[in-house]
Amino acid sequence: MTQKGTVISTEGAFAVVQVRRDAACDGCHRQADGCTACSLLGAGQRNHVVKVANPVQAQAGDVVELEAPSARILFYAFMLFVLPVLLSLLAYGVSVWLGAESAVRILCGVGAFILAFAGIAAGLNRMAAGKPETVIVRVINQ
Repeated sequence: MTQKGTVISTEGAFAVVQVRRDAACDGCHRQADGCTACSLLGAGQRNHVVKVANPVQAQAGDVVELEAPSARILFYAFMLFVLPVLLSLLAYGVSVWLGAESAVRILCGVGAFILAFAGIAAGLNRMAAGKPETVIVRVINQ
């Protein structure tokens, strides 16, 4: 997956780049206020600042092309959007198997969803902060 961004600053072998989420926000009915999904995830803005590897020695102010592994992005999407639903269904199923009351079943499902979503979101943020996997592949203009 490739995307364009503007280098804000450089830090050794890394650069801090501001990217605009055009593709993800184009179809959003709330474009003026920011993307609904991004707001739900805490971003709320179309602009996003990321730390990326800078092997091409881009400087502050350069417009650059970034590349991120598509498999990694699909993994993050699965973890964030599909896994909490699966875990909530599992918790609901276990509560049914144990013979819990219907209100307890629903609480188990909702509770598992909230805990899974929060835990996975925190874990993915730590993974993403550990080692930038996005790389600047070329400088478009300086």
